[in-house]
Amino acid sequence: RVGDEVRLQGIGADLDEPSGNTLVFRWRGAQIGLLSDSTSSAPAFVPTQEGVYTFDLVVKDTDPQESQPDRVEIRVLPANRAPVADAGPDASGFTGAEIALDGSGSNDPDLGDQPKLVYQWSSLNGPALSDNTSPWPVFRADAPRGYRFVLVVGDGLLFSQPDTVVVTLAQENRPPVAQAGEDAVAQ
Repeated sequence: RVGDEVRLQGIGADLDEPSGNTLVFRWRGAQIGLLSDSTSSAPAFVPTQEGVYTFDLVVKDTDPQESQPDRVEIRVLPANRAPVADAGPDASGFTGAEIALDGSGSNDPDLGDQPKLVYQWSSLNGPALSDNTSPWPVFRADAPRGYRFVLVVGDGLLFSQPDTVVVTLAQENRPPVAQAGEDAVAQ
């Protein structure tokens, strides 16, 4: 990724004299100036932008014979960006009912629509959630009030900023129940 150190791993062999000649490594390419040491078998560089970085390795022995160049291409991805938590819109419901939260709108801008996010829900002032690592945890509460829940998601490297959802529960206004009593026969 952009900004992460990349180390090349060059290998050379003198097929005429496998036991003694000293080999000299030389890297070539348009981005040669980025390498920490263009004469090292394993130079490093830190890419500054995404794209394909191409380097050719030539090995020379003391005879002085030179190998054919061998090319390596390093595909550099954009820098990792933090995922975005989406705890869903504020909601309302009734006490005693099972209420589901929805964090499925969370996303990772680096992975598009198929992220493998890790979910972490916290209840700030209310009941425990059924599974605080699920995108869709549920809870049940008996007191009419506003309950606050916070969601943070991670992509394995970075965590999102927290997102809060408020669920306001009211006592359900149920119609009264009428009971006329037992049927009777008047005599």
